[in-house]
Amino acid sequence: MGDQFMACKPWIGAIKEPAVVPVINESKPDETYEIDFVHGYKSDLTRQNLYYNQNQQCVYMTAALGIVLDTENRTQQIFGGGEEKIMRRKQAAKGEFGHSDDIVSLCMSADRTKVATG
Repeated sequence: MGDQFMACKPWIGAIKEPAVVPVINESKPDETYEIDFVHGYKSDLTRQNLYYNQNQQCVYMTAALGIVLDTENRTQQIFGGGEEKIMRRKQAAKGEFGHSDDIVSLCMSADRTKVATG
């Protein structure tokens, strides 16, 4: 039985604990990011997930981001995607808007100037 087990998982016998365990560094790196362009479109499990605003730009969502795509200039306005906060329920009170999980609903106002996501 032991020979068959080792044949399926050969790394089991090769993995050894280090003699000196390194100290875990839990500090955040001094790096930031900026989203340049978002590729993708969420269409599964959602309906009414693409609209045109008053300027004839596409408004849609993908992952936790809201996107306004100007097809003539091939530019995007991207909403969300900031660093995730732990206290999610208090975001609106602090003026921090964004999603920490996938957007699954999108609604546009009748005059096509405002969008709500959920």
